[in-house]
Amino acid sequence: MAFAERNPFHTALARVMDRFVPSPPVEPDAPDAFRFASLGKLLAIFREAGVVKPSERLLQCKIEAAVPLEEFLTLRLEMSEKMRDRFRSCRRSKLRKCGGWRWRRWENIRQSAG
Repeated sequence: MAFAERNPFHTALARVMDRFVPSPPVEPDAPDAFRFASLGKLLAIFREAGVVKPSERLLQCKIEAAVPLEEFLTLRLEMSEKMRDRFRSCRRSKLRKCGGWRWRRWENIRQSAG
């Protein structure tokens, strides 16, 4: 499993949206949150740039916050142009089918996205 797929902050909403609006494939060097997540990728760039004795390690942390759904969705949309584009393209009829979430919330968020 890829590192990005183990990060629910970035994938939870995307997985729901994938059922209704297809996500285009990500190019290998696309400027997204996980561009440098592959082991050694950023290290190689530092070496190429001439950094003396670069090293890398995995930083593991757990972040928890009690955030209402609307605030979480608003934050994710503010952070991701790709997600905003997907919301804009989603038709109201599809939003009503989103598992367990009230379609009005989705519609309000979709409208605020664009």
